[in-house]
Amino acid sequence: MSMKKLMLILIACLIVACTQQKASEIAPDEILGMSKLWEKGGEEALESVMKSHIGDIRFVEDVAIAGYGKEKKSVTLWITTYPNSSTAKIETERMAEAMMYFEDWGKYLKKEKVDGTEVYSTLRYARHYFWSNGYCMFYIIPRNLNESEVKIIIESLKCGGFPWQN
Repeated sequence: MSMKKLMLILIACLIVACTQQKASEIAPDEILGMSKLWEKGGEEALESVMKSHIGDIRFVEDVAIAGYGKEKKSVTLWITTYPNSSTAKIETERMAEAMMYFEDWGKYLKKEKVDGTEVYSTLRYARHYFWSNGYCMFYIIPRNLNESEVKIIIESLKCGGFPWQN
C-alpha cells in the first residue's frame, strides 16, 4: 500500500473519530430498567425547548428529548450538544444564573457534586437536575425515584469530548 493511500485512510479515520454523536444517539435505550417510551430529536426537540425557555438558546448543535418509564417510575431526559465542552459548561452555568431571577426556580436552585460533576437542581412541581459532561448538557426530571437512583442516572449519562475541544 502506498504512503499516500495510508495517509488518506488515516485522515478518514481521524475525521470519523472526531465527529460528535447526535443527541439522539447519546440517549440510552433504557435508564434504570425503564424503557424509552418516546423521543423527539432535531428541529422538533429544539422547538419544544424554545417554547419552555425565556432566555436565549445559544450555540446549540443538536437536541434530543426522551421519556422513560416503568410502572410508577419515569424520567424525562433532555440532551443538548454544543460545539465543545467549554461551551457546554458555560451554557449550563448561564442557565443556572438565569434561573435565579425566576421565583421558584431560583429560590430552590442548588449546586452539588455528584461523582466529581457539578450538578444543579431546582424544584418546580418536581425536582429537576442539570449538568454538563463533555460537549453535552443533560437535564432530567425524575418522578418517583429516590436520591440514589437519581445519582446512578447522573453518573451513567456521559457525553464524549476530546481535550482539544475545550
